[in-house]
Amino acid sequence: MSDISEITLTRSGGVAGMIRRLTLTPASLPAAIRAEVLRLVAAPALRRAQAAGRPTQPDRFAFTLEVTRDGKREQFSFAEETAPAELHSLYKLAAEQKR
Repeated sequence: MSDISEITLTRSGGVAGMIRRLTLTPASLPAAIRAEVLRLVAAPALRRAQAAGRPTQPDRFAFTLEVTRDGKREQFSFAEETAPAELHSLYKLAAEQKR
């Protein structure tokens, strides 16, 4: 697997229109959490489910996942209602690390 140096998840929208950005540096995470984060980022479902644009329903969230791998940044965008379970799990895990 390529070296992932940074993962940034951004959630925007919702009723209040707030933006929350969470950034993880896998190298600084405990081994078990790092392994889970890398497993979720590698999930084929993330690439298959990517849907550009804004949510199709009012007051829903939009997510952006940015992965910096070997110095190159990949970006994936999802509407809340079509985002795969792996993205929701990754967001929850990132939020828990920021507490």
